[in-house]
Amino acid sequence: QLPASGRRPNLRVQAHDVGLDPPPEGPFDLVHARLLLVHVPERERALAAMASVLRPGGWLVVEEADPGLQPLTCLENRGAAEQLANESPAVRLAGVYAMAGLADDWADKRQVCVDVLCGYLRIPREGDGETEVREAILRVIRDRTTGPWSELDFDFTGVTMENADFARRRFAGEVLFDGAEFVGGVTSFAGAEFEGLVSFHGARFSADETNFGGVTVTSGKVEFVGAEFGGGKLDFADAFFRSSSVAFFRCRFTVPV
Repeated sequence: QLPASGRRPNLRVQAHDVGLDPPPEGPFDLVHARLLLVHVPERERALAAMASVLRPGGWLVVEEADPGLQPLTCLENRGAAEQLANESPAVRLAGVYAMAGLADDWADKRQVCVDVLCGYLRIPREGDGETEVREAILRVIRDRTTGPWSELDFDFTGVTMENADFARRRFAGEVLFDGAEFVGGVTSFAGAEFEGLVSFHGARFSADETNFGGVTVTSGKVEFVGAEFGGGKLDFADAFFRSSSVAFFRCRFTVPV
């Protein structure tokens, strides 16, 4: 807390627990953390939260005295993270594949890298080339969720997905689609397998066709609380919910099932 003599009218002081609280509303030009991560138990998630609220071209400055944190704060010399924050969509696109490659090669920090990619999707951005960047992130996730990435958690909260294709993918961790919007011609989860929590709270399905045919939930919970199903066609044929907790409370259907 700043003393009264050091306060300025354009300065706002807020209390925030980076280890427990959700990221503050951004985006920000600069996120600066000094001698912070050494005190945070879940350091990877804290770092991913800080990176997720940067604007394109923004700076994340982390100063730590613990040499053991260097591999975390310097993701491959910061190359992939800095590329994702670059103003050029071509550089950001390269950053997507660099971050995915880093996740492939660095098993211990694979979740951190995926959190950064999902965090990018959760921040609304517009402009030339931005659609291609977001499509690339979803594509690298799709391409890897039949292998080691299947064990990870994914947070797509509030993300708009056009022609989302998760057909025949496997998710063993927690997957959040809360408040997400599915648009375009086809949204497909056909034949997908979920083994942990999958949540669609308040999600909106407005693609011309939404396909959950043959989806399997083998454990955990599946929650469609408050979801809205529109568009032209909705298919749950042969869906198998083995989970003991399946919730369709307060759902709204404007399309035949």
